Amino acid sequence: MICAFLSLRNPRFSALFRAMKATWDPISRANDRTDRDLESQEVGGVCIPVDMGVNHVVSRAIGAALFLLFSGCAPLDITSVGPVEARNLHPVQMTALNPLPFDPGESDPRPRLGMRMDWANLWLLSGPGTDAIQLDGEILRTEAFFRVPFGEDWTVGVGIPWVHASGGVLDTFIETWHAFFGLPQNLRNRLPKDAQLIQAIRRGGGGAPDQVAYNLDREELELGDIPIQLHKTLWRVGGMGVGLAGGLEFPTGSQKKGIGNGGVDTSIGGDLSFHGNHFAAFAWIHRVWVAQAARAKQAGLPYNDLWKAGLGGQIGLSPRLSLLSQLNFETSVLKALRNEHASKDQLLLWAGLRFMANSDLQVDLMVGEDLITDVSPDVTIHLSFRIRL
Repeated sequence: MICAFLSLRNPRFSALFRAMKATWDPISRANDRTDRDLESQEVGGVCIPVDMGVNHVVSRAIGAALFLLFSGCAPLDITSVGPVEARNLHPVQMTALNPLPFDPGESDPRPRLGMRMDWANLWLLSGPGTDAIQLDGEILRTEAFFRVPFGEDWTVGVGIPWVHASGGVLDTFIETWHAFFGLPQNLRNRLPKDAQLIQAIRRGGGGAPDQVAYNLDREELELGDIPIQLHKTLWRVGGMGVGLAGGLEFPTGSQKKGIGNGGVDTSIGGDLSFHGNHFAAFAWIHRVWVAQAARAKQAGLPYNDLWKAGLGGQIGLSPRLSLLSQLNFETSVLKALRNEHASKDQLLLWAGLRFMANSDLQVDLMVGEDLITDVSPDVTIHLSFRIRL
């Protein structure tokens, strides 16, 4: 934020900021009108959401551009390079293996030990379609992990996750966040705050009863599915790196409680990285084969195999501090659920900071926002600590 303030004192940046604000204001007013339109559409006391169009996406994209533009100071050397290991906490997506990106350009041979915490606020009302989905609550996923290099450019990583689901405490904060930036509330301010209802319903046809295809119980703390990932750097020259990755996830999380899918997921993919003097960039793509959850299968809902991809960048702000931004894309597990909101693919924008307390301890703090209308989670906070041994 200090960098943003200094940038705005420059007349050239101030003029650009006024021009961007002139673009922002009509979009914010349009979003306000969209919310009023949404709130007026009720049938029998039940709110029926409609598509908010592109305004929601455009306003968030402009907000992200402003953040990245005005946060930039003269870049300095980056002391710790690598993509952010944040994840999508959509509850059904969470039950599938999430291959984490890695940096094939890194040559540090030391093992790493750390902790990742992702805290997501969920909000999604059922959209048009035969089936139904309702996501209202919060998920906190905490994962202890270690990563050990071995052989010639091989690395193996293991995580032990714990998941906590609840009604949460972030509803008021997020409604204020949306109001401040002119983002639509999408009716979230019309229902009880900090409540939990997370489920997907398969509607019966021809008089057959409805079936719950997925439900996430309110739990104090539950062990999640345990992932193991294997990385191999295929090529590293100068600042470029190319790598291959594979993964397995074992069904240690409760399928009945909605923490896991009850089977072994597998993945294979590739990672690219580039290291400059003051800038680093990353890209990855992975294919995930998802196990079929028994409850969903019984309800006639097959889980979809996934494509996951991403782009990330890192800019040095000081010898110990760097700015990170990342886009994470993934297809939907619930493609076969006959509901427009459930079957949409997902795109999350992450932005935040990486701080090196010393040469061994790294801390990442990121905020993630969904960029596609009518998907969830709404806002995710990522915090991670990593120690090189």
